[in-house]
Amino acid sequence: MRTPCTDSQWQPFTHAAPSLFHIFDKLPCSPVAGPHACAGIFFCTLYCIDDYRVLQRMHRDPAQVTSRGASIRKYGDSRAIWQAVSIALLAGLGIVVAVFYSAFASAVAIWNQSTAHQFSYLVIPVSLFFVWLRRHRLVHMVPAPDMRMVWLALPCGLVWLTSHVAQIDIGVQFAAVGMLQIPLLTLLGRNIYRVLLFPCMFLWLLVPFGDSLIRPLMELTSLMTVAGLTLLGLGAYAEGTVLIAEGVRYLIVEECAALDFIIGNLVISLVYANLMYTGATKRWLYSLAAVPVAILANAFRTTSIVLVTHASDGQIGLAYDHA
Repeated sequence: MRTPCTDSQWQPFTHAAPSLFHIFDKLPCSPVAGPHACAGIFFCTLYCIDDYRVLQRMHRDPAQVTSRGASIRKYGDSRAIWQAVSIALLAGLGIVVAVFYSAFASAVAIWNQSTAHQFSYLVIPVSLFFVWLRRHRLVHMVPAPDMRMVWLALPCGLVWLTSHVAQIDIGVQFAAVGMLQIPLLTLLGRNIYRVLLFPCMFLWLLVPFGDSLIRPLMELTSLMTVAGLTLLGLGAYAEGTVLIAEGVRYLIVEECAALDFIIGNLVISLVYANLMYTGATKRWLYSLAAVPVAILANAFRTTSIVLVTHASDGQIGLAYDHA
């Protein structure tokens, strides 16, 4: 059983907390030694953060103030606690990235190949920007680490293991981003995590999920284009991704799915809603409307292309790339 930190043990830790950041500059580059060094910093910091519970009990019941509690109140102020939690948080996130490096690397490879996911490079900067916008609320809050949240790593680990065995890349990537949430929720506590809910949830956009939607979006675009042409009085029908309108054959290609437009509209809507609205209902409605609005706009675009091509007898060849 571990013994609690004494006054002499707690005082040098809180004074030395800022200097511990320099440890990260000296971490070895080895893929094995790096995670072990991060893990050492992570668990050593948690050892001292656990004594923060004494400060919580002292605030609830001043009668419980002891010599150890007085020392924590004197030296363990909110700044020192934030410094200690920040060190542990950086170490915890470093461990997750090191352990799931292959999942993050495969996601970055897709970002480089797909124009629909190039916005993913902005996900982390945008998340940090929204954290910065909430700094005035955070300065009045103190982290309350809750080690029970570590158990949430079990379902994420199960998803990762299942996806890894089944060779489902998107499942592995979702599990990796889910693991990033564990240190945030565990070390910051539920109250601060609730304040930072949007920037934390925004990190899920690191997962390149759109590629699996291309085929369904192509078929949906084909059906909606047929519906639009029929509504305008043109005879049209679809066979999968092949569209026949007034005897002319059109092919719905990947670009017609407009995946980059749909995802981009979703991302912009999420950012705009959280900047302009304060009510949760308005934010949800505005964000959820982004996807159907983008799909309808894309269907209007494809319908217009076929309609203009038909009306001009092919002289305006907007659909030549799809004929």
